[in-house]
Amino acid sequence: MRRFVALVFLLTFSCGGPPQRDALHGREFDPLSLGDELTPGELSRLLEEAKRGERGAPTEPAPEDTTGGERLREVLGWQVQIFATTDYERASAVREEAKTLFGVPVYLRFEPPYYKVRVGECRTRAEAEALRKQAIRLGYTSAFPVRTRIEVPTEGP
Repeated sequence: MRRFVALVFLLTFSCGGPPQRDALHGREFDPLSLGDELTPGELSRLLEEAKRGERGAPTEPAPEDTTGGERLREVLGWQVQIFATTDYERASAVREEAKTLFGVPVYLRFEPPYYKVRVGECRTRAEAEALRKQAIRLGYTSAFPVRTRIEVPTEGP
């Protein structure tokens, strides 16, 4: 019985402690006072750009202009993913290796937490399947087609 009374006493008086006082009692908190330089509008814009992959972690170098002044537009198409890893250095090495093996553009894209190496800019699934078979012959046995946005020349002047 003594142990029970001692246990109740300890639990009652040891868990409570003094009441917590609000340090900001009587004052309102202004998040702009933290010194952040981003306004809510700028933050929203940056988040949208990150979703579209326009900014953020290193993905790939800026493409060289090999179009001779030809204008490009983005359309829904296909690429073949040949490799994915969380290690940027390994993904970069695979991209460089793929550049020497494939006769098509090779891309390194970061989609958290993975760096993905993709090849080609195929307009149809059939073209992507042919490229996938080539990738498998070259040793990329886990290659698969991915529906994504690709750049194609604009039609007309």
